[in-house]
Amino acid sequence: MKNKTTIGFIGLGIMGLPMALNLLKAGFRVIGYARNPQKCEEFIQSGGEWAQTPQAVGKQVEVLITIVPNSPEVKEVLFGQNGAALGLAKNTLVIDMSTISPVESLIIAEKLETQGVRMLDAPVSGGDIGAKAGTLSIMIGGDKADVQQAMPIFKAMGKQIVHIGDKSAGQACKSCNQMLIAQSLNAVSETLHYAQKIGVDGHKVREALLGGYANSRVLEIHGLKMLEKDYKPGFQAALHLKDMHIVEQACKHYGVESLATQLSQKKIEEVVKQGNGHLDNSAIHSITIEAKGVIK
Repeated sequence: MKNKTTIGFIGLGIMGLPMALNLLKAGFRVIGYARNPQKCEEFIQSGGEWAQTPQAVGKQVEVLITIVPNSPEVKEVLFGQNGAALGLAKNTLVIDMSTISPVESLIIAEKLETQGVRMLDAPVSGGDIGAKAGTLSIMIGGDKADVQQAMPIFKAMGKQIVHIGDKSAGQACKSCNQMLIAQSLNAVSETLHYAQKIGVDGHKVREALLGGYANSRVLEIHGLKMLEKDYKPGFQAALHLKDMHIVEQACKHYGVESLATQLSQKKIEEVVKQGNGHLDNSAIHSITIEAKGVIK
């Protein structure tokens, strides 16, 4: 069944490509752009349309989705040379599903408003597995009416869809998400290291813990990756570190004590320093840092 809305989709990477494919499966017309056209063969073969520039995307759509690595990239694809904003008609809805600073998100929204363009910030969680399955958690900031308009689009990509609050509230929630995941990764890693040191089977320990209060998606998915040393990226360590810098800045700004978060961030930083930022964030299991002296 065809949906009438034409959607622009900028950013067809590990997360963006399966999200765009799910929109195509839901019957939307989707016009895509990515810096590397070679990455888009599957998108085109699945019925997606290709545009040469972000501006060319913007000229053709009623809703524009962006999902790129960080704030500078969002600004570039929107406001840079041949940026999408140059082609957007008034009243177009922009949905930024990247993970960026809440402060930067507000600045971008206000700049779009000057040309009559609406914006929602709607970062996601669930990794490439959730992106492929269409079961992402989507955290939304912005106007309620805009959220309602975009709900069929969100439902094609996600399962847990929550309107958090006003502009940038989605990005604030995503910071909370990344904070908790970093601590959970560290907790699971330390637990499995402990099991190994005392001579018990980590696979059996994980199996047992999955049945009790210690169960979590991190233990289920990342715990297995740690045990099998399978660090093929779902969510790259370098991107998680970028998100943790956002958390770090916010904690300092609001005076939030975050000792456990700091230790977890140190391990992610170490993975990146070793040249392994392209690996999955579960690769922190390969890092051992003594807590003493790490947090200052």
